[in-house]
Amino acid sequence: MDFKKKRLNKALEDKTYRVKLVHSKKGWLTIGLTFVTLFSATMLSQKTVDASAVNNVAVANSSNSTFVQLWSDVTSNNIHKANRGLGNGTSWKTAKAVKGVDGETYLLVGGNEYANANQMDLADETSKQDLKGIVLTNTESKLYTNPLAAGGLQLITNRGLGDNTAWKTDTKVVVDGQTYYRVATNEWIKASNVSLTSVSSRSEKTYTKNAPDAEATSTNNENTNANNGSNGGSTTTPADPDKEVTITINYFKRSTTTNDHYILKTEKRKVKLNSNITIDAPVFNGYTVVPGEDHWTYKVQFDGEEFNVPYTKDSENNGGSTTTPTNPTDSNKEVTVTINYIKRSTTTNDSYVLKTETRKVKLNSNITIDAPKFDGYTVVPSEEHGTYKVLLDGEIFTVPYTKDDADPTGAQSKFVSIHLLDEQGKELVGRWDMAPLGKEKTFTAPTLDGYTPVEASKTIVAKAEGDTDINFTYKKNSTPIDPSAKTANVTLKYVDENGKEIADSKTEKQEVGKELVVLAPKVAGYTLYSNTSDRIIVNEAGNTITFIYKSSEDAKINLPADATANVTVMYKDENAIRIAKDKVTTEKVGSTVTAKAIDIPGYKLISIPTTDLLVNPDVGNTTTFTYQKDSTTTPATKSANVTVKYVDNQGKDVADAKTLKDQKVDSTISEDAVKVNGYTVDQATKSVKVAADGSSVITFTYTKNAIEQSVDTSVAASKIVSLLNEYRESKGLKALTTDINLSNGAVARSITEQGHVNAKNNIYAANHDEFANQAQADINKYASYDKAENLAVTNGSTADEVAQNAMEQWKNSPSHNESMLDGTYIAVGVGVQKLNNGMYVAIQDFGGELNMYM
Repeated sequence: MDFKKKRLNKALEDKTYRVKLVHSKKGWLTIGLTFVTLFSATMLSQKTVDASAVNNVAVANSSNSTFVQLWSDVTSNNIHKANRGLGNGTSWKTAKAVKGVDGETYLLVGGNEYANANQMDLADETSKQDLKGIVLTNTESKLYTNPLAAGGLQLITNRGLGDNTAWKTDTKVVVDGQTYYRVATNEWIKASNVSLTSVSSRSEKTYTKNAPDAEATSTNNENTNANNGSNGGSTTTPADPDKEVTITINYFKRSTTTNDHYILKTEKRKVKLNSNITIDAPVFNGYTVVPGEDHWTYKVQFDGEEFNVPYTKDSENNGGSTTTPTNPTDSNKEVTVTINYIKRSTTTNDSYVLKTETRKVKLNSNITIDAPKFDGYTVVPSEEHGTYKVLLDGEIFTVPYTKDDADPTGAQSKFVSIHLLDEQGKELVGRWDMAPLGKEKTFTAPTLDGYTPVEASKTIVAKAEGDTDINFTYKKNSTPIDPSAKTANVTLKYVDENGKEIADSKTEKQEVGKELVVLAPKVAGYTLYSNTSDRIIVNEAGNTITFIYKSSEDAKINLPADATANVTVMYKDENAIRIAKDKVTTEKVGSTVTAKAIDIPGYKLISIPTTDLLVNPDVGNTTTFTYQKDSTTTPATKSANVTVKYVDNQGKDVADAKTLKDQKVDSTISEDAVKVNGYTVDQATKSVKVAADGSSVITFTYTKNAIEQSVDTSVAASKIVSLLNEYRESKGLKALTTDINLSNGAVARSITEQGHVNAKNNIYAANHDEFANQAQADINKYASYDKAENLAVTNGSTADEVAQNAMEQWKNSPSHNESMLDGTYIAVGVGVQKLNNGMYVAIQDFGGELNMYM
């Protein structure tokens, strides 16, 4: 086990929670968990901690597709659920790893809140885990070979997974913090391109690099919570193996679309903890259990555990046909099937039909399909020959081909992504082609109706590593488009959940290559269950857009009036890589939400700027905005770092040194001295010329003051309120009123935290548990669903210095700063207390709009 020792000159600990409260049937639930920073300037003794867990970042990887449960007091016999969870896919700083009394390894992510390491992926770990579940693609995604193979993962270039399709997975691996799921024998997909929608079982991880080695378990936990019974209604996980617990089994209908999952039946069982249970899938008329999911045995690991068994609906077919299935007992019935021989690509805009064949066959008979030859195309391996049973009238079978490499030498090739852009950099059309590795290949700008290419051709040399992209820029023609321009059919279909058409389909001729945004109409007696709009680029083979509806009565099944669901907005580049943090909001089921794209420095939006989403239960409320790197961005100027030091007359640090990153080489920069309590600086501002080798240093020298003045803490609190409101008004925000309840509460909170720190002579003893649990009486009197708290341990020789230092620390912390500049807050209370070590603890408690019905 590797360890490292670290001396903390400035104590930092992420401890403050921003709390928002929402009402639900279960009572008051805490959501919106956000960490802020606790500051100090006290020198701490050396402490040995695990190098893989401390100050690392872990991504939540939940078992229920919504959140990772947090646990408190995991090293004592009072281990229990906390009333919070970590949102799936979110990143969290970890402080250490411990071994719980249940034998599990937990990561510390808050004051006394731990997440199970089997559901958290560290940024530096490499591990493997057996995981049976379902992943749902959020974009059409690339496939890779085994990431743990000796040669590392390799991109699979002849196939990919379709948009919004569900796939069974049995293994998860993490390589240097990047997570992958196995969806076939040697086919893996990045976790960033899918959502884990359900998990039926999960093993412990096997680590090959940077395991989160845990501290030893102690059953005498000094931090034991005496109020286990009031912890948000959570149940206690017993260490007693004979303890009886309750589990839930959901039998649900699963679809390959995001909008058509619903529960058929929910079953609860009383079983013993750590015992094995067997689940045999029951029979539901009109539904068939997914193959391989009909019989399972699981170990029950905690109270409240959920298991999911997926089914498909018998009336759904493979080809999108809306024909009602013929009675399968009529074996002499003659039906028509269609075979499409298609050129398949890993993009949505470059698949087309090479040939279509129809056959008259008997229902339930077997047909054999031998892939014919097409010049310039090769059938996908294992698809050359197949025998299939005909189950439906109108059934469609598809045989995929890839386009042959144009290089006559047959050299190894790779995909080239070709982007046709207008003069503003917006993508008009995207397509794939092939290029031989290590050799020059010239690409001719494709013909694009209504546009003229700026360059006729471009020559590249494809490399094995990284993506290969070519951009062709086009000018829009000033002359009208020729009416004889190539067109194709765009068909709109309106169907119910069984695929039956509920309104007449519409077909229109549209120009090939044109971008269309199509809106779903209202249909009397039905409620839209898919997204309210769709965006396409018209291709030569034509396009079909299908909107799915439910009858108004059916849409109400299992949906209480106050039902809510998460809506996730993602921001990705053309390679489906996240380039900004997802935006997750909680919305009312059945409402329509308009998602808007955001500005991202260095990128330009290439998808439509807004999308309407109908909020559905469980999964499917996800939309993605796609961006492209902005080629017009000015290249970065050569830069280097500059170090700023703050020392006394003997050269010892009196404040943490800092680094001014990416300063322009040969430029002259100036820096202002920071205030150090009890010291006077030799010069307020100093300058230095930036050296290319990063050796430039600005040093401020401080002399210790002889006399330290006493501080009136009530005056310091008042000055904090004044500075806070000056700061808000400078940003165009309204000043906050001083509320008596929040003020009394903040004073009480500061006295409580003063006691914690003084009792243990340790600033780490300061915490936000009392605020997070809403245990302070005066704060509870403030009738608002929206409250937040900032906490700082600071110093100063005058009331002004204490107030200014606390404000500067909060301003320099993004999460603290966000609370101070939150326009939804209308009131504040501040408390300040002096500590035995000469420092001060300061509390800001914020309140939002008052609610008379709380």
